[in-house]
Amino acid sequence: MQTQINNNISISKIGLGTVKFGRNTQVKYPNKFNLPTDKEISELLELAFSFNINTIDTAPSYGTSQERLGKLLPYSRDNWVIISKAGEEFINNQSYYNFDADFISLSLDKTLKTLKTDYIDIFLIHSDGNDLNIAQNNKLWDVLNKRKALGDIKAFGVSSKTSNGGLECLKKSDLAMIELNDSSQNLLDYAYKNNKNIILKKIFNSRHLNNASSIQQAYKKAFSHPAVNSAIIGTINKMHLHNNVNEFEHYLYNR
Repeated sequence: MQTQINNNISISKIGLGTVKFGRNTQVKYPNKFNLPTDKEISELLELAFSFNINTIDTAPSYGTSQERLGKLLPYSRDNWVIISKAGEEFINNQSYYNFDADFISLSLDKTLKTLKTDYIDIFLIHSDGNDLNIAQNNKLWDVLNKRKALGDIKAFGVSSKTSNGGLECLKKSDLAMIELNDSSQNLLDYAYKNNKNIILKKIFNSRHLNNASSIQQAYKKAFSHPAVNSAIIGTINKMHLHNNVNEFEHYLYNR
């Protein structure tokens, strides 16, 4: 099942998060894990595609995720919707943030090269939590509009950490990636009324849900607002992916 963003991006209702493809330190997961092999990543991407999941979420701060996707992503580039980000770098087990317009543009150039692609479908500013400061950075939004006009990106926005700041960023962009919480309502309502797009992150709270009912309840909450286009689910386990897709289909059937 897919939905449209900006009338030119067909995004799957479930997207595959790839933090665990390239980084297993300083991450907010309850259990430790080893990075998957190239073979395991290839098999997971093949499985995702077989489930009509065409959306991949990555970022420079996800360790070697982008490099591995650039090498391992199967099928034609046009079969996939790639979400990437800029603003956060992860170096020597520590995050560094830079929202200077020139840095963001250079980061986009590096991402295009690393992913071996001519364009990024959805390009997000990877917030440090100071969303209002990002919203007020007019040079940043100017450069994103310029790169969009050049065809380097199809849509842009922010991966936000606050609802108020995320809303202000959304007013200057195409979409926002948000974590759903009690203060999200105004942002969601604005998006719906103004034909903006919303992608959700962390709908399982950065953990694996073993209970089918819990998974379906998470989907019900995630897609309860009509502004929501898609939800990103991160995993490196084929069984988990299979279960999550099955429960999403059950949710769709029962809603």
